[in-house]
Amino acid sequence: MEMRLSQQLMDDLAMSVHTALATNGIVNVSQLAEDIRRRNEIDNVALEDITAHVMAHAQRLSAAMEFARPAD
Repeated sequence: MEMRLSQQLMDDLAMSVHTALATNGIVNVSQLAEDIRRRNEIDNVALEDITAHVMAHAQRLSAAMEFARPAD
């Protein structure tokens, strides 16, 4: 079953991926997903679900990706 994300979370996710790609030329999927989860804690979405959506969005943009662990 695919997790449905709120429109606000999806907008945040799309903007975050675009910004990361424009700024860094690469999307750090793990770090970005954690940042998005923290900003949208009220939605109570699992990090794994957000990570999957970040990766899918980055793939649609043919973005280079890395999976470095988020700094605590």
